[in-house]
Amino acid sequence: MLQRIRPDPIPSINPIPEYLIEGSAAELYDDTKHVLQVPWMGVVTMAFAHYLEFYEAFWSASRPIMGSVEAVNACQVLRRGIEQDVQKLNPPKRYITLRELGYAPREMDNIKDRSTSPIVGQRDAGIVTRFSSA
Repeated sequence: MLQRIRPDPIPSINPIPEYLIEGSAAELYDDTKHVLQVPWMGVVTMAFAHYLEFYEAFWSASRPIMGSVEAVNACQVLRRGIEQDVQKLNPPKRYITLRELGYAPREMDNIKDRSTSPIVGQRDAGIVTRFSSA
């Protein structure tokens, strides 16, 4: 087995916020959110927009799998488990955390707004509240 070596320096991640994205990348963002059943893009996924050809190829290959009932259910189970484990750690409520992760102020406001949206629902409100509270 090959030894896993941490990169040094760790490469930077340069996400492109949703409100700055246009054209085919915007369509990919919308489709990704729809298929994954999430209200906003994650930082790493937003970084894919810097490599649009890769993102298109990756999503083209991943979409059928990620849209399956099994994958959606597995993602929900994984997310619930992570949320439960995070709650046990009693994390600090820090709005700054989203900024540190690469989210733009406009997106952080959008995330807070969506936490009360009936589209997002109770499941997402807990995560949003933990990260958006000062």
